[in-house]
Amino acid sequence: MCAWLRNDLRLHDNPVLHRASLAAGELHLPVLPVYVLDPRDFQKTRHGSLKTGPIRARFLLEFIRVLKNNLRAIGSDLLVRIGLPEEVIPSLLPAGSRVITQEEVTSEEKGVDSRMQQQLASAGVAWEYCWGSTLFHRDDLPYSADLKDMPDVFTHFKNAVAPELRCPCNTV
Repeated sequence: MCAWLRNDLRLHDNPVLHRASLAAGELHLPVLPVYVLDPRDFQKTRHGSLKTGPIRARFLLEFIRVLKNNLRAIGSDLLVRIGLPEEVIPSLLPAGSRVITQEEVTSEEKGVDSRMQQQLASAGVAWEYCWGSTLFHRDDLPYSADLKDMPDVFTHFKNAVAPELRCPCNTV
């Protein structure tokens, strides 16, 4: 059972670690928390700037270290690897395993997910998403499943999800 951690590196209230723990208990399997440093995240953009600058990179490395220490404090650990996730993670897992990760929303991350799912399927490894990218879980929102009817104006959104805080607003 692999808990592939990406953008949410908290131990407390982490949906991926929580779901992986539940699934591991059901299947009587250990959980392997994994973080992969993807070299593509440290390259230059098409505009010539670094995608991940030195300050952000330092913050990320410090957060990885903190998560690793926090996991060790509860009897676990964090496996950290460098490489393309769609190559690294399938190489770690035997057939019959499962990867649980947070569903992301950008085209780059969705592309990695697509390539990862192809690699895992051919290796006999299952894939499962958790939602955790937003303050509100998308299933708790009063909008359609594809969120196409979600308003663009924050006040309209807030009025729908927190009616007790409702305030008038102008529509433009």
